[in-house]
Parts: sequence; structure tokens; C-alpha cells
Amino acid sequence: MAEYVEQRMEEMLGEVEQMERVNLLDNREVKELLKKRKHFEYKIQKRTKTREDFLSYIQYEVNLLSLLDIRRENTGYQHKKAEIEGGIRTRVNKLYKILEHRFQSDV
Repeated sequence: MAEYVEQRMEEMLGEVEQMERVNLLDNREVKELLKKRKHFEYKIQKRTKTREDFLSYIQYEVNLLSLLDIRRENTGYQHKKAEIEGGIRTRVNKLYKILEHRFQSDV
């Protein structure tokens, strides 16, 4: 389980570095982001997953997208949007697909 979570964290590292590099997030916010994502990844990798685990992770990522939109508006920096926001949107989509598959009775 831990290896899978670490692999997922490494996959996210590129977009997180981009967020810090273009000053959408500062160093403290990046550390908090990585800590929260690791927490959510462990929650969705545990043996007994709940619908709320997935929904809370999805909500966190959607809130991050909103924050990035606000920061981009304030700074006027529109480059690297596909790399950063695209990765987050893809992750949210994958989480919804997993949620839909695991909890078919709720759909």
C-alpha cells in the first residue's frame, strides 16, 4: 500500500513543482498540499474504503482548482495551465470513475 501511495505522490510532484515555480503556491502551501494529498491517498488505499473518503478527496482537489483560478486571476499568469490544472482535473475524473465503480448501488 505504501509503495503505491509513494508512486502516486511522485506522479503528482511535477505539477506541484510547477505551482511553486510560477508562484501560485508558496513553500508552506506546497508542503501542506503534499501532506493532505498523502493523507487522502492513504485513505483511498486502505482495505475498507468509504464513499466519503473519495468525496472528501474530490472536494479538496476541486477547492484547489478554485484557489488556483483565483490566484491566476490576481497574478495574471495564464501559462502552464494545461500542465497544472489538467493534471488535477484528470485526477478528479479518475476518482469519480473509481467511486462510480466501487459504489454502483449509490449511483
